[in-house]
Amino acid sequence: MPYDVETMPSQQMYLSTGEGAIDPARRVAAGELSDTEIDAFCEALNTDEFDADISETAVPKVCVDGRPQADGEQLLGPNSAGGTFTMVVADALTSNAYRKTGETAEQHAKTVYSELQKSGYEIGVHDDDRATGSNCGCGAEDRLDSVQPGDATILGFIERRGSELVTMLRSLDVEVSEELEAGVIAKASQLRADGYFTSGAGLRDAARSIQESSVVTLSGAHGELVGRINMIAGKTLDRKKLAARYGANMQAFNIDVPAIMFAADKLSLNPEEAHNKFVAALVYNLATASVLAGPSLRVLVHA
Repeated sequence: MPYDVETMPSQQMYLSTGEGAIDPARRVAAGELSDTEIDAFCEALNTDEFDADISETAVPKVCVDGRPQADGEQLLGPNSAGGTFTMVVADALTSNAYRKTGETAEQHAKTVYSELQKSGYEIGVHDDDRATGSNCGCGAEDRLDSVQPGDATILGFIERRGSELVTMLRSLDVEVSEELEAGVIAKASQLRADGYFTSGAGLRDAARSIQESSVVTLSGAHGELVGRINMIAGKTLDRKKLAARYGANMQAFNIDVPAIMFAADKLSLNPEEAHNKFVAALVYNLATASVLAGPSLRVLVHA
């Protein structure tokens, strides 16, 4: 695969593509936090102080969401947007190997989750204690798409600004061909035209139907200041330890890139398909962050 996570240098940038409401600059302007505090928070996150050990042979099953679980526990496992749902979208944006023509995201998710479970992997998604109606409380699922014109959605973002996300990946030394870039953007448009999205609640229930224990409930308001891109295999963010030190008002999104690469390989027949799914998964994760968070969110590469 033309990408080596072990060679990625540590670096920090801002989420220039951010269009969402989780925007630390607003909190700084309101006097809740200072840029100096956020700087120190980033520095701490780039040490191993808040790293927790996980299996190197597990697929993503914990969302990037920085909030705590409602029961006070913490599920440790590889992180990606929507937990295992990242791999559903990665397939939808590339080969559609696990999706029959016309199937919705809910039907597609059930197939992917079932295949992973049969292969011995645990799956995972989440809801929260404030969601109502058709929402589940996971922005990566609730905001995948919408039937309402003008709503900010993840597939819509990829359709509009996918090339900017690919440029960001290339700046991180991820190889993305022009053909793959165009293909992922075209697939996002096609999924929207197909009515692929159902509802966040339906997507949560799809996971629950395959593995009852796959859904955890998060609690509280979003307090993310940083999007942490973890490049270290066998490690993830220890949110419980982070909260013990900083409280609920200073949280971090976290994505575990090696686990996404591992899962892409397990859902593919050859290295090219695996690389395409890996890239599509990263595009989806960046699009999710861009829809949910604002341009002042720090992005930290932890390597």
